[in-house]
Amino acid sequence: MRSFAITALLLAVSQAASINNLITHQRAQSLWRQEATNKFSWNSTQKLEWNVVNAFIDVQTSPDGDVFAIQKIDQVLADPKYFIYQYDISKNVWSIYSSTFQAKAVRFDRNANMYFLSPNNCIQNSSRIDVLCGVSDFEVATNNTIWGINDGSGRLSGDRPSSPFHDVPFRPTLKYKAYSGYKGLTLIRDEPIFIDSKYFVPYEYAHEKLVSISAGVDGSLWGLLYDETATDNVLVKWQTLTQKWYKVGGAVGKSLSAYNEISVALVDSKGLLSLSSQTGRQEDADYTAAVVSAPPPPRSLPPTFVSYADLEFMRSQIKIELGTDFSKFNYIFGLSTGEINDYTEIADAIAGKSNLLMIVKTEFNKNSAYFLPAGIDNDYNSQSVSNIVFSLSGNKRPFKQLSNSNVWQQASFSGGYFSIQNSQVEANIDIRCNNVKISVIEESVTNSVLSGTNGSDSNCKSILFYYGS
Repeated sequence: MRSFAITALLLAVSQAASINNLITHQRAQSLWRQEATNKFSWNSTQKLEWNVVNAFIDVQTSPDGDVFAIQKIDQVLADPKYFIYQYDISKNVWSIYSSTFQAKAVRFDRNANMYFLSPNNCIQNSSRIDVLCGVSDFEVATNNTIWGINDGSGRLSGDRPSSPFHDVPFRPTLKYKAYSGYKGLTLIRDEPIFIDSKYFVPYEYAHEKLVSISAGVDGSLWGLLYDETATDNVLVKWQTLTQKWYKVGGAVGKSLSAYNEISVALVDSKGLLSLSSQTGRQEDADYTAAVVSAPPPPRSLPPTFVSYADLEFMRSQIKIELGTDFSKFNYIFGLSTGEINDYTEIADAIAGKSNLLMIVKTEFNKNSAYFLPAGIDNDYNSQSVSNIVFSLSGNKRPFKQLSNSNVWQQASFSGGYFSIQNSQVEANIDIRCNNVKISVIEESVTNSVLSGTNGSDSNCKSILFYYGS
């Protein structure tokens, strides 16, 4: 849609003026997409003079930084109408996307493919053709997987996390799940995070109560705090290393959409949309209150690629190998490739924790787990580690203990790398999730580690850290 605005500009003014305006537009877009800081100021967009009760009800940002909002017009004795508007950041002007097309929501995958939710709850592609009907909200992953919330109309069966994916009728490349009993969702690097029926997010995100949640293209995570008495809800942002939500001062709304670490769009109860902008750095974060109730055992908090059965298997094997038992694994934090460049930030978060469990997912979707009873101490620059118990998994089966893994094994931690070796496997793992090299000595276990040959390098996709208690 930016190209449309530029074309109109060229028709109206001279070539030189067009270039100047284009530069102004690009600078405005650059401010919207700038580097991360923790303090925000808020700019209200143009207030459209509509003679209707409702204005904007939803907002969505694209991976390119464009901002779209949905206008709802209630009608007497007729169904409401929904229109899409696109915002020109440089001019502070809204333009209607189409005067003849209606949609309740706009969504994008990470490749910037555009999708719509029609007034009768059908997902439509960029050509405005129905893809799947029967969802009240949805997100689309880059692998053509649709994560939806069932609208209860009966057009789709109600799915649960354990349900298999379904083929989208007449579209063999698409698969979907339509979950029942959830209030909202977002995808963080193509992995779903749900708000449940009581407004709670999962325990790996502090089990906070949110009314809305949104992930940016860079993996940043934002939400609106649940408050049943509030007209508008307070904006919060997730801190990965502290594992807490912090409140963003002066920002409230009913709906939000994040672009990145500092750029987020909010719609308030009056239908006015505001965009964030940088003003400096916030030194002290105002964190939300901790959840008083104790979390349940691990079966209630499966991270994105580890199940309760996986953790239980590791716990049982650790008991067999070392005689150590504990009731649960406590989630510390997880990260994906490229999220954190300074390994000391990660080492600080895990240093001093005993019974440390590190689980690595490679680009080939192969998982490996490493248990360090003594963990690493605060002097983590050079640390020898003993009594490693590790286990490897295939694509879809639980962790499978390697035979004779306790014959001999040694490990060390230095410069952000774990180096682990026993009679069957040598592994060098960067805790920043930048690279994993696993050399399989025993040919029979190669496919449990990599999709390749002995000595292959495998890029890290995600790492999770736990400690046993």
